[in-house]
Amino acid sequence: METPQMKNRRVRLELADQLRAYLAGRIKVGDIIDFEADYGLDDEIDDELRRWLDLLSLLADEVYSGWAPTTDFDDLARATLGELAPPTVSTEAAAD
Repeated sequence: METPQMKNRRVRLELADQLRAYLAGRIKVGDIIDFEADYGLDDEIDDELRRWLDLLSLLADEVYSGWAPTTDFDDLARATLGELAPPTVSTEAAAD
């Protein structure tokens, strides 16, 4: 059985994959909206992840509707990726 922690980790990884695919041009803004809709009302999603999903969904909807430029969503996608998967620290730096 999947625990809430496991689910949050899985959704974070899936979201990161979706954002990378979007930035690489393999999926469209509408696909991000669809992805968020699968988890938008899920009570097991933690607050930080929900905040990122909500921000992405809101801006994606504005881009999809033509109310915001795609570059705004691109910037948010990159920022979200940075938060979802922060750079790893090398073992030597961690030992200091």
